[in-house]
Amino acid sequence: MRSALLAAVGHDLRRPLASATAAVSGLRATDVALSADDRAELLGTADESLESLSALITNLLDVSRLQAGALAVRRVVLPALDELELGPEQVDLDLGPQLSTVLADAGLLQRAIVNVVADGIRFAPAGTRVRISASEFAGQVEIRVTDHGPGIPARRRADVFVPFQRLGDTDNLTGLGLGRAIAKGFVEGMGGTLDADDTPGGGVHHGDRPAGYSGRPGRGGTQMKILIADDDPQILRALRITLGARGYEIITAGDGADALNAVIEQHPDLLMLDLGMPRLDGLAVIEAVRGWSQVPILVVSGRTGAADKVDALDLGADDYVTKPFSIEELLARIRALTRRVPSVGDEPVVQFGAVTVDLAAKRVNGAASEVI
Repeated sequence: MRSALLAAVGHDLRRPLASATAAVSGLRATDVALSADDRAELLGTADESLESLSALITNLLDVSRLQAGALAVRRVVLPALDELELGPEQVDLDLGPQLSTVLADAGLLQRAIVNVVADGIRFAPAGTRVRISASEFAGQVEIRVTDHGPGIPARRRADVFVPFQRLGDTDNLTGLGLGRAIAKGFVEGMGGTLDADDTPGGGVHHGDRPAGYSGRPGRGGTQMKILIADDDPQILRALRITLGARGYEIITAGDGADALNAVIEQHPDLLMLDLGMPRLDGLAVIEAVRGWSQVPILVVSGRTGAADKVDALDLGADDYVTKPFSIEELLARIRALTRRVPSVGDEPVVQFGAVTVDLAAKRVNGAASEVI
């Protein structure tokens, strides 16, 4: 459990810290004049980020006190639903009247349940309910959370519990906010297991989401277009305002698939992206972009391991910044990259022998074929 805690907490603490740092740096800048609306938005971003950071630290202090004991399943599930403010219109309960007690820490188990149920609610289609059931077999109690969301391919099911893998999750998790990896660590630390399985009857698929774009006219400098891809809306907001105030045109994308589409359609002068994004992670985006474009790529990530940096740079990233960062450092790296690797106006066309693939037109050899 300690290993899972350290692996997941380091990254998730950096997220709100990076957003708050970026917002405060923007507010303290003396080289640009921010509008009243921009200042208010940056203050709001800093406030939200620090509130998230405070909640994370509070919960970490809570879970440091592990006290295992016998407890009834209802004593854990019902408080978890109260914490999420969920009622019968969102959740079906089938906890069984004669279940044995389980040996666990009430606080840790409740937070693991909060984490899993929040995921189910987030991905459940409108008008459907999440089902929480409990059963007993061979002296063990199983708590099952069932939803009819988009589902996870079997080959990626184990990735759900790997730190930094979001698989469509674009918000901080309710409760601990430490991700499914740490929820699994809590459960296994108490002698249990946490696994993903198919929902009987299957799920439904969500449609594609368009990328979000936010342009701003230049303020006395060159109109350079920067695409920022990150699944954290707070850091997107802080960077959009702070970099926009310095004359950059900012395009934003909340996941890897939208980022790749934006590179194809918008032709940015610089791509700035996180690694842990849903739909396509940052490494997949780098690899796809490098198949046809030499646009400068700056990775801005909470992953601090040398292996992550090596993987990103080997796939074609030009530079790597670890969260949290100062705006001054980020601006210096942007200037250095755009001096060293000027944009060459690449077209999204890839050649495979005699086969030509036009990514923008979504055509192969002139025949219509969806490839994105």
